[in-house]
Amino acid sequence: AGHSRFVIWQPAWELFLQHPWRGIGLDTYFMAIPPLLHPRDHSAHFYVHNDYLQLALETGLPGLLLLLGIYGVVLTLLVRVLARVPRGDPRRTALLGLFAALFAFALHSAFTFNFYVMPSMLLAGLLLGRLHTLGDVLAGQAPRVLDLSTRLRPWLYYMLLLLAMLLPAGYFASLGLGHAALVEGRRLLAEGRLPQAHLALLRAQRLTPLVDSPWFLDADLLRRSAELVGDHPCRAAGLLDEAEEKVRAALRRNPLRPQSWYILGKITGARQPLDTARQQELYREALRRDPRFVPARLALARLLLRDEQTEAAYTVLAAGLDYAYRRVTPTLLEYVELSMTTAGKLG
Repeated sequence: AGHSRFVIWQPAWELFLQHPWRGIGLDTYFMAIPPLLHPRDHSAHFYVHNDYLQLALETGLPGLLLLLGIYGVVLTLLVRVLARVPRGDPRRTALLGLFAALFAFALHSAFTFNFYVMPSMLLAGLLLGRLHTLGDVLAGQAPRVLDLSTRLRPWLYYMLLLLAMLLPAGYFASLGLGHAALVEGRRLLAEGRLPQAHLALLRAQRLTPLVDSPWFLDADLLRRSAELVGDHPCRAAGLLDEAEEKVRAALRRNPLRPQSWYILGKITGARQPLDTARQQELYREALRRDPRFVPARLALARLLLRDEQTEAAYTVLAAGLDYAYRRVTPTLLEYVELSMTTAGKLG
């Protein structure tokens, strides 16, 4: 377990050093880390398994210092209260027990991802709240309660209360419905029902406009639609233009995901006249974003083989064989088969 943690921490530390002050953004580690991952890393790379390192690389040093400052406030509260409470007081034992639980949580977070597990955070919040309240009581201070119902007019208080419930409820409802539309769009796309899939993906784009997945999936759908109307060049060109607009919208929302670069490469390859150099560069960009992204590696190798650049194609294919892949898929098997065939051509 220790060795696997070090394999994960090393590239995470390198990523932190690239953005030490501003960070890369909350919950973006799993998309930014693939280019730095060790080839033999079998983890799903969603988490660093060290909350402090992940917080530092996602929010920068200011975020980490803010958390450590909160720790310092809790420790200061404990020391001040213990100085006032006699050793025989059972409430002192309760206070120390609460602090011990929080300390264990904080220590364990250096080796796992407690900060990203909602039940753990809820429990830590309850412990922290109880520690603070008990600390106030033992220090002889009255609990500080902000009661807005006594400070605001009733109509204003209830309106604010309603808004406080509706805003997050609306946000999470939109996320849930958008995800459901995205799942439906993927299913319909896999079944080849392109018109219905297009409508589902449009619905996902409206409900979750900042999420990139509905945009690049819709772009690929439009590209496939252009292939079906190849006998009508003007109509196909219009669909490809719309597809490129969609995938560029996805890239504006998230340039880290390799799928968008790969789909843009496919769109470029569907245009006339062919721009092979541009198409190759887009596939290479997808691989720079994630060296384990097999579809881009396959597409680039096939492009090189089509141009009779067998050695260059094998170099591209061989570079991906060093990596560990978590799942065996038909695309991965196809990649291994092409690698063996290309190696055979070279003798």
